[in-house]
Amino acid sequence: HMGRLIDRKGTQALNLVCPLIMAGAALLAALLPSLATLALAGLMTGSAFLTIHIVNQQVVGRMSKPEDRPANFALQATWAAAASALAPVVTGIAIDHIGFRWAFVLLGVIALLSLLFLATGKLPRLAGRPQGEKHAASGSVISLLSEAGLRRIYLANVLFATSWDVFLFMTPIYGATLKLSASQI
Repeated sequence: HMGRLIDRKGTQALNLVCPLIMAGAALLAALLPSLATLALAGLMTGSAFLTIHIVNQQVVGRMSKPEDRPANFALQATWAAAASALAPVVTGIAIDHIGFRWAFVLLGVIALLSLLFLATGKLPRLAGRPQGEKHAASGSVISLLSEAGLRRIYLANVLFATSWDVFLFMTPIYGATLKLSASQI
């Protein structure tokens, strides 16, 4: 559904709204710390992050020449992986040195900084496709699953993503049982 929304409306609004949602979630967690607030903030942050990820994939795909797409998607994946490695380190150090509440504020500020980056006009902004323009192939997700190669890729992706999420969930719990600091975890 998100891909279809991007096709219709373009990337501009989502590039502006998603960082605001992430910053709002961090501020919410900083101001009203509770388990329910953390659950809501996690839902907000995760939804906004995944939306931005889809937007980025759409931008890379639509702006790349066919022969450059694999390299461009690899570069995008490399930057996403670097951010995924750096974010827990920065967060752990922030928790240890300024506390949980201020760590959430810091994360909100980082989300807002992306809006400044967008405001410079250096990032591509794709318009939605004209109403009459058809996609190269139309269909449903079910039709994609009829392709054996894509099913294998989806299965591998689901297994990897699930494993990574379990790792991200369990590592702090295990680290806390070992009495490790947030920076060490």
